[in-house]
Amino acid sequence: MALTQVNPSLIQLHVPFVLKTCKLQQLVLPTTPYFRWLNFCSVFARVFLEGKTKGARDINLLMKYDNCSLLLGSLNVIIYWMMILFLNSILDDDLGFQFSVVSSFNWKQDNMVSLSSFLVVSLLIIYLAAPGAVLVFCAEDFSRHDFPPDFVFGSGTSAYQVEGAAFEDGRTPSIWDTYAHDGNAHGDTGDIACDGYHKYKEDINLMVETGLEAYRFSISWSRLIPNGRGPVNPKGLEYYNNFINELIRHGIQPHVTLVHSDLPQALEDEYGGWISRKIVKDFTAYADVCFRQFGDRISYWSTFNEANIFVLGGYDVGFTPPKRCSPPFGMTNCSKGNSSTEPYIAAHNILLAHASAASLYKNKYQVLHEIFVGT
Repeated sequence: MALTQVNPSLIQLHVPFVLKTCKLQQLVLPTTPYFRWLNFCSVFARVFLEGKTKGARDINLLMKYDNCSLLLGSLNVIIYWMMILFLNSILDDDLGFQFSVVSSFNWKQDNMVSLSSFLVVSLLIIYLAAPGAVLVFCAEDFSRHDFPPDFVFGSGTSAYQVEGAAFEDGRTPSIWDTYAHDGNAHGDTGDIACDGYHKYKEDINLMVETGLEAYRFSISWSRLIPNGRGPVNPKGLEYYNNFINELIRHGIQPHVTLVHSDLPQALEDEYGGWISRKIVKDFTAYADVCFRQFGDRISYWSTFNEANIFVLGGYDVGFTPPKRCSPPFGMTNCSKGNSSTEPYIAAHNILLAHASAASLYKNKYQVLHEIFVGT
């Protein structure tokens, strides 16, 4: 239901409220870009009070704002209104001035509003505003045309979340496999997960039905290069080639994440994974394989997914793999780690690895493909 189709007789009941909230918003946040709807607010109220517009400008302004915008703006006004009333109730100088919306309730400057009165008034405001909010509650359906042409709709997953086939076709364990099989995930594992390794065509058909324009997935390092370095696994390479080609065949833009928290366990066991500078060389070699094998079809690359979260969870508090932490910071009983130093060492090495991979792309692959590398 469009905003201009709302029953005018119902709206008129709330015009005084709309006008006052507009005025209050101008007093509280006169320069905030988010509240550009203020002009709309006053035009909206005037149209329904006077029953007419003042030309095409008013009509264009009314058509520009959807119901959700008005609702969000109104709710923000209510929040700021409550804030002002609360401040009035606790500050001795009563803020040094009086808002017209406050004086309309015949409150005097020399009488502080008690906290209980504030709660009562808050409930009253919500009660008065609710019918108006219901009238404009996100009634319009959004479509692709409501967004810029270059806006991309997509979804994303990680390899360990969806692939399954944890021990098939040459894949070796990652640190997430070890973490889950040690009982740290409430008995759950990614051994099967969504079985995307076998059902990727069905998954892509679902993406098409959903209307996705892009899909971000991560490559399992331990599936593509099982030992973390050395020979490429042909079966792993075949799977990712097939998957990428299937996405493109259905008009879905593939985006790739190189590491989504699932470092090969072999490298973790050999030298401690991300707390060793050796990881930079191995990650760069892994990125080189990915750029070379998939760069002709993949334009958007992320080296790491949420590196800060990975570092905090895995090396500070210890509730995600590789579960390294120490008292008093660790939230779990970690058998190894140092929460005072390792988060910084791991983060530093991740930044070095990202820089090395980005440099590799720029010097070796940029002339071949138009690729965007980020985190």
